[in-house]
Amino acid sequence: MIIVTWKPDRYGYGDSAYWMELQEEMRQNGFEMNLVEEYCERYCVIDREVVWYGSVNFLGKEDAEDNLMRVSSLGIAAELLELTFGAGK
Repeated sequence: MIIVTWKPDRYGYGDSAYWMELQEEMRQNGFEMNLVEEYCERYCVIDREVVWYGSVNFLGKEDAEDNLMRVSSLGIAAELLELTFGAGK
């Protein structure tokens, strides 16, 4: 599984050492971490078909205005993965 998230110093809240620790723990548990500096979309693709998409920050703080929808679509999942990782993912 690949997790795309901000670099530890880009979260804007909390201690970057804390984020670094959490990301290392995820790596040690088999997740591939793809760290970015710019804004990243908030979605989760499961089994290349089930998409959870919305404003929820899956690895960060919640907000009263957060929303999330679940869609089961091979096409939508493939499009999101291609937008994020390029063709062939």
